[in-house]
Amino acid sequence: AFPIQYVRHFPATSGDELRIRIRPRIAGRVDGDALGGRETVRPPRRHSVHLSEVVFEGDVADGPYLVMRFSRQVNFRVAVGLDFRSVVVLVADKGSDAACFPK
Repeated sequence: AFPIQYVRHFPATSGDELRIRIRPRIAGRVDGDALGGRETVRPPRRHSVHLSEVVFEGDVADGPYLVMRFSRQVNFRVAVGLDFRSVVVLVADKGSDAACFPK
């Protein structure tokens, strides 16, 4: 709910876990309280990208991080959303051609 700055992500292009380091841009007092916490979301099973959970880790020393865990190895590409309040992650099966990702 607050603007963010993408800092980096690891690993670079594939894996079963993706760690995205973000930095809050402007956070009011209410948002600031939420930054130090931890929240986990489990997507509905009908998703076909093998995503098992997304965790916001605001309580780690060098954080905050968004952590995406997948049920198997996948390829991914990470970008900042146009609204500066989101991170866009494109996901494809590990064996897929990298050309499936838009540039």
